[in-house]
Amino acid sequence: MENLGIKTMNVVLVGANGFIGSWTAYALLKRGHSVTGVCRQLSQNHWRLKWLRTTFPKFQILPVSSITAPELAPKLGSQGSFDVLINCAGDGIDPLRQEPSLLWEANFFVTAQAIETCQALSISRLVLSGTGFEYGFSDTATPVAESSPLKPTSPYSLSKVFCYYSAERECRRVGIQLIYLRVFGVIGPGDNAHRLVPSVIQHLRHAEPVPLTDGCQVRDFLAAQDVGYAFAIVSEPDITTANMETFNISSGQGIAVRDIVEMVRRELDAPSSMLLWGTLPHRRTEGKFLIGDSSKLQQASEWSPSVTLAKAVTDSITFYETDWFRKRNVRT
Repeated sequence: MENLGIKTMNVVLVGANGFIGSWTAYALLKRGHSVTGVCRQLSQNHWRLKWLRTTFPKFQILPVSSITAPELAPKLGSQGSFDVLINCAGDGIDPLRQEPSLLWEANFFVTAQAIETCQALSISRLVLSGTGFEYGFSDTATPVAESSPLKPTSPYSLSKVFCYYSAERECRRVGIQLIYLRVFGVIGPGDNAHRLVPSVIQHLRHAEPVPLTDGCQVRDFLAAQDVGYAFAIVSEPDITTANMETFNISSGQGIAVRDIVEMVRRELDAPSSMLLWGTLPHRRTEGKFLIGDSSKLQQASEWSPSVTLAKAVTDSITFYETDWFRKRNVRT
């Protein structure tokens, strides 16, 4: 555990078993905070919680049948008081799960329940996870700042914009400090199997050709460790005194999807012929550039990206060679 001279907190982390949620829990625990991770009992991602519990035996896990204030409030209330609630739960990253009605219900419902839980437990600070896709895409490589207009192009990003405005209004009404984080691309160990890097790794490890678009899309990627630390740092009380604050979590640098895939191929020493560029179409809602400006967060805190994308890719490959992955018995 790091001794950073910071005031420790009691944290509720909803969605602690997710990709970003688990790295957020890791960072919070490393910084000395007490964390209660909330997850659905029927989730398939409890292996991430086992990893956290092995590393941090004092990490508390609260399985629930549903993420609702009537269930969360009494269970959490019996454990004492909390300083902040962080919500990393949500739906819609999977391109196969883009039904508008399901996305709106899942994302808005969880957001509303997080606010109600804060009210019931007198938690004065709420951190919500958004997405860089809320800004839409650009024709230039200019990074988008928090003041940029929101131009969602997909059901997922539209549902997140709706959650943002709804949470902003409700938190102002009930007097809860809201910190809203727009997360751009993330690479690292433990990512979901359908995502770009894990999918390419699994294809190449099994000597299978990888169907791909032309790979010319330029995106902003960060290592998962850096994203987790960003969540941890912004949840601490000295990040801002404003009642409402929004931060981008991004590198500020664009990189072509093709270059990320090539990193994976080279690390695995796979032949170039395994990458079937141009065999998949671009998504209809997809544009050329999406790069985030995170200077606001870097100026307001100690945070800055510290893990290279090359290391994030290497760590991801290493993860798939470990018992943690083999025990999951997941095959893309």
